[in-house]
Amino acid sequence: MDFFDRQYLARKNTRKFVLLFCLVIFAISLLNHIVMSSLFGVIGYFTENGDKGFFVFILDYFFNWKFALYSILGTLALIFLLALYKHFQMRNGGAGIAELLGGRKINMATNVPHERKLMNIVEEMSIASSVPIPDVYLFDRQRGINAFAAGYTVDDCVIGVTEGCVRLLNRDELQGVMAHEFSHILNQDMRLNLRLVIFVHGLLSVAMFGQAINETADAVDDTAGDEGNPAIFIVIIGTLIYCLGSLGAYLSALVKCAVSREREYLADASAVQFTRNADGFASALKKIGAWESGSRITGARAWELSHMFFGSGLPGEAGSRSDTHPPLHKRIKLIDPHFDGDLSGIKFPDYPMYESEKEPPLKGASVLWVEDNELAVSAIKESLSGFDSLELIVSGEHQQIEALLASKRFDYVIVNIGVADWVSGEFLKHLSISNETNLFIMISNASMSNALDALQNEERDIVEKPIARDKLPVQLHSLADRFDFHFIGWYGIYLCRKRGQQAVASAVAQDPVSSTLGQAGIPGVVGLAAVAEEKQKQQTQLKVSEVVGSPKPEHMDFAVWIVRSLPQSIWLAIHESHDACALVFSLLLEPKGNSVRDAQRQIIEDHFGEHMAQAAVRFHDEFKHVDSRAKLPVVDLAIGSLRQLSEFQFVSFKHVIEELIHADQAMDLFEYSLSKLVVRHLDPHFGNKPVTVVHIYSLKNMGRECSVLISALANVAGADEASVELAFAAGKALLAEKVPVDYIDASSSSLSELDQVLAKLNTLEPVLKKLVINACAVTVSADGHLQRQEAELLRAISDGLGCPIPPLAIAFDTAA
Repeated sequence: MDFFDRQYLARKNTRKFVLLFCLVIFAISLLNHIVMSSLFGVIGYFTENGDKGFFVFILDYFFNWKFALYSILGTLALIFLLALYKHFQMRNGGAGIAELLGGRKINMATNVPHERKLMNIVEEMSIASSVPIPDVYLFDRQRGINAFAAGYTVDDCVIGVTEGCVRLLNRDELQGVMAHEFSHILNQDMRLNLRLVIFVHGLLSVAMFGQAINETADAVDDTAGDEGNPAIFIVIIGTLIYCLGSLGAYLSALVKCAVSREREYLADASAVQFTRNADGFASALKKIGAWESGSRITGARAWELSHMFFGSGLPGEAGSRSDTHPPLHKRIKLIDPHFDGDLSGIKFPDYPMYESEKEPPLKGASVLWVEDNELAVSAIKESLSGFDSLELIVSGEHQQIEALLASKRFDYVIVNIGVADWVSGEFLKHLSISNETNLFIMISNASMSNALDALQNEERDIVEKPIARDKLPVQLHSLADRFDFHFIGWYGIYLCRKRGQQAVASAVAQDPVSSTLGQAGIPGVVGLAAVAEEKQKQQTQLKVSEVVGSPKPEHMDFAVWIVRSLPQSIWLAIHESHDACALVFSLLLEPKGNSVRDAQRQIIEDHFGEHMAQAAVRFHDEFKHVDSRAKLPVVDLAIGSLRQLSEFQFVSFKHVIEELIHADQAMDLFEYSLSKLVVRHLDPHFGNKPVTVVHIYSLKNMGRECSVLISALANVAGADEASVELAFAAGKALLAEKVPVDYIDASSSSLSELDQVLAKLNTLEPVLKKLVINACAVTVSADGHLQRQEAELLRAISDGLGCPIPPLAIAFDTAA
């Protein structure tokens, strides 16, 4: 099942649940009419004292069309008005949901280790899936292991994560949970989830309305006299409305849960496919089962939003029809067929206590510090002297250290590389520690203060994947085959984790993206060739439509490599709104010495000042040393910071982009791709939301739009008249059965005209979008080669059609 099949399924489910909800609402309205007819019939029978029978009074009301109209339409109006109120309450999309639950937005530039670990994973997945980085919210003091994705589109979505999820899951487990949530984003489950909330609230509010009537009756009863007390009738009405509302809420909850369980199974499968790490994902589910708080979310809104969570979020769910999630053991069994239900062996890291519960750090711990410098030894002992019951041994003698490690298990071992090298490296080469020992490596004496901070800080955690062998100091290469080295948030300090018995030796250092080219299943473009080296081409196998919305592990590897390859200055700039503007401007600057360059710099200075212009020039120079495949991913990451601009700043920012592009009176493929990606994903945030239109189910009346699209792509893909004709013929042939396509020459069609065309084509049904995207792919690659800028243009067009495509540039080994 590809992205378009999942889109079709999501819309089919939406239509199905809307129909079911309408049936439930109508049934409740009809029952309400029956109840009201019975109630007023009983009242009429006792008040009129007529000769007519008891049921005659009831039937008179039931078949009175005016009374039926008032009762049925009144119920419908009440339900829909309450649903409309909920829709208005949730108009801010994902951010509104996260704030409603009490979430705290994480600063994108955070240096708190467990928050940095989470943000690193989200950034990598954003690049791998070509989705603008969502805002991330942390739910402090929520000890349950849970997460959710909420929003109407990729442009307003957020990811929420509980404190327990971040602190109790290791990086692989947390990556699996985030892959699950990104699957919901890519499959547009978020919109469906919010609609479920709105409809269920309308029915639930009927029960709340009945409860309010009963509370009013109590007040009337307290103030009324002994005679003529109307409270009994009010109580009867309120109780009946409450029962009807509860029945409606229960029926609607059954619909909600049936839809939710189906989507959870699909998201689980997508997460495993995304990360290719079934063990990590299954381990996250097992920890939920073994943890004392499970996946529980505390708060009044938990039930209302429970279907949106990674885990159920509610206590006591055991596989009944009203459960929002499949049984946990079934989810685990589908990922790990050998799972026997035993969770007793699951281990958890120490959960950080709150201030009132905390014990002194390092209490009862044993520490071995490998150091021989007398001044350093004195500083270490002085810094750690205030900790009760801490066993500290500081030594630089090789034989003594070996004897200590052989006879005793230490909680922490800290090694200064300088000392290890002074003893000829044999200590590191033969170092043997237990699996429970935390091994810290200091790269120099200057790192000692950071090592002390890391040792004493409870926020210490692994924030990224193991560091590649070639990135480590040469003194650590002898350990790289037996240990994974992690950066934990303090400069110059590595936390080492012993590898399992099945771990293999590190491979020779190479570009991790290029190494995937020889692996089976790498995504590519059908019938195309991708540049594998400067003068070599390598054929690829899969259709572009097969990777749309379906990132693979290769894309994840590419994302990790991109993030790690960025200079520190650019990485920091991504997380600050002012510098993020400068980054985008820098990508549009002409090379130094070009006459247009001076005009572009003046444009930036006129709108944002001299400092911004200088920053843009500086980043432009730094990007010369960055792989060109990283440029658009950098923009994806910068979107989060650019959302922090004021509305006035965004208008100026957008205006400057247009002026920079047209400074040379031309627009190339990269400029078009970049500008469309930035503006398309920021416009909705600043209130420029696209108008909703009816979906189109046929291409018959889209001949002009398809002609403009295929012609424009052929004109930019072809180097001469023959190649243009070849490219156009390839795209036309793919659409021939659905719509006639006529060639439009370059003077009558251009990249700038694509905006209106893409807006119309975005209304197509998923199956038709799939056909159009494949036609675009064969058009730009008809010559047998897919250039980098053509791949980026293809991504921009796919993005404009609401179909995020993972980076095709993973197939490029050089920045061509």
